[in-house]
Amino acid sequence: EKLSVKDKKIGTLLGSKQGVWIEISQLEEELLAKIPELELTITAGKSGRWSATFSDLAKLHDRSPVLQRYKVDSGNVTVWSPNGEKPFSFSSVIPYVYPVLIKDGKKVDRLLISGTITDHGFEGMVNESLQLNYTDTLAITSKDIQYNIPAIKNLLKDQPVLREEDDTGNPGLKLSFRAENSSLVFTDKIQALADEIHLDHAGGKTVGHLHHGPGSIELSYTDGQFSLEGHDLNDEFMGGLLRGGGCINGRMSLAAQGTPYMATALFKVDDTVLMDFKPLNNILAFINTVPALITFSPQEYSTKGLPVSSAVTGLVFDGTVATIESFSLKSPVITMNAVSYTHLTLPTT
Repeated sequence: EKLSVKDKKIGTLLGSKQGVWIEISQLEEELLAKIPELELTITAGKSGRWSATFSDLAKLHDRSPVLQRYKVDSGNVTVWSPNGEKPFSFSSVIPYVYPVLIKDGKKVDRLLISGTITDHGFEGMVNESLQLNYTDTLAITSKDIQYNIPAIKNLLKDQPVLREEDDTGNPGLKLSFRAENSSLVFTDKIQALADEIHLDHAGGKTVGHLHHGPGSIELSYTDGQFSLEGHDLNDEFMGGLLRGGGCINGRMSLAAQGTPYMATALFKVDDTVLMDFKPLNNILAFINTVPALITFSPQEYSTKGLPVSSAVTGLVFDGTVATIESFSLKSPVITMNAVSYTHLTLPTT
């Protein structure tokens, strides 16, 4: 007999226009149905209990716009109900090409997801560390998880451009993100430390807040343009952001504006002692050697560090290239002012 599928979404998955082979059998008190073409197994038993397992999502990839959009082409997922009623439970194991999460210093390339589906939305847990909850807003919360910025950028870059409203005029996705004891990781050696991160997106506008120690960074993004301001960021934060820059005490402020592809930025550091900032180290060592040779005095910079009253750097970001356009340094030992066009290639993976 012919199998009629009325739900358009399920019909798309089954490929009903061409038809699929379904094997149906009885297993004790359960009905067992298999669709080999999709690696799908469905069981149904007493009291309305049922389960559906896709053993290999690669078989489903070409039929699922969601899997195609997020580049999920392997893994498995099981959905079940003990009585045929919601909430439905689900679990999934997905190897993922975008390792956006970092846990215990290791990139997470295998997502373990479990949760429930209700009439109003869903909730789930990812690798026992990141919680998802969706009703009218997608709420994401985490603790002790770091976020891989190059992977996130690659994921967003590979997404299609979506409108904020659908064809019915309904507003687009609203997002709420909260992270505790986290950091934004740019490379293996560069990260922005965070006690807390808050991010909210709705109506085409995104606002964010990063808090670390006494300092904070505020972000605003709308219509493709962003602005960012940071104040009172301490030496621990600077050490993470400046490749372990070896700053003792002091505070940093910053400002940036532009688009994700072209932006200008200004960094200022006040009242610190610079111990081992490698891009500056060789220049300062040479400059400090000259008076030492003349006066026969010891070189104190290499042992005690360079006291810095103020240091300001101006940069321009264009795609994956950062250009240092200006630099000034004021110290009881030396004053420097420089204008240059030093190009730095930024990491993309």
